[in-house]
Amino acid sequence: MTTEVTEGLGKARLVGVVCHMDNVLVWGQPQEEHDPRLYAVLEKIQKAGITLNVEKCDISKQEVTYLGHVITASGIRSDPSKTEAVRKMEEPKNVSELRSFLGMVNQLGMFIPQLAERDKPLQDLLSKKNCWLWGIDQARAFQDLKDSLISPPVLAMYDTNRETKVSADASSYGLGSVLLQKLEEDWRPVAYMSRSLTQTEQRDAQVENEVLGLTWNCERFRNFLIGRHFELDTDHKPLLSLLGSQALDALPPWIQRFRMGLMDYSYSITHVPGKSL
Repeated sequence: MTTEVTEGLGKARLVGVVCHMDNVLVWGQPQEEHDPRLYAVLEKIQKAGITLNVEKCDISKQEVTYLGHVITASGIRSDPSKTEAVRKMEEPKNVSELRSFLGMVNQLGMFIPQLAERDKPLQDLLSKKNCWLWGIDQARAFQDLKDSLISPPVLAMYDTNRETKVSADASSYGLGSVLLQKLEEDWRPVAYMSRSLTQTEQRDAQVENEVLGLTWNCERFRNFLIGRHFELDTDHKPLLSLLGSQALDALPPWIQRFRMGLMDYSYSITHVPGKSL
């Protein structure tokens, strides 16, 4: 099945229906919203001459597994069947085995805060400049990531009507952020994002990496942020003027480039002390 089958569903195709290969997810709240969307999809499938396996269909469920995620009314968590494979993995003995492990980690990266910092001892072993040496730091990082994947946090469902903010930070070797939404009085994570800095980026000034961190993370969360106002949190005070109040033509060229990259977004930038970020 392809997305062509769900063509012509109008709003139902855009809101409440997702089709990925042969996996179709239909949602709605309340039931009166869900059922018309489901009937429209089933009618389209019938006209296309496609037969569904009833045993593989989950109808009107409060919890469903979809593309490696368990989606519930309370939030999203990783599929236990995926994390079970991680739990059984032994310490890698060479670069090839390490790449396999880190590949699984990256697939579930949206559930892992500060990933770029936590996997640095392992990423260092991938460099051709370094010899393979599995020491205490590598063993500790390996176990830390396994523990995080075995019991990941439950992520909140994204809601276009809730207050939203991106909390971002940069270290000397990585970028990281979390997309948050306000539920009642609490801010809950919707997704985490991080990456390692390149060797060239690691030689840049800290303020450059802080700016890079904010702009890169906004771009990664673009589908959640575009067309709405949101808050940017940073622990680097100079960014309040560089990315906020200061006129564009008064900025140095390297800042102008980043500032222009943020022109697609409607945001307000706020300083948060490092210990509270």
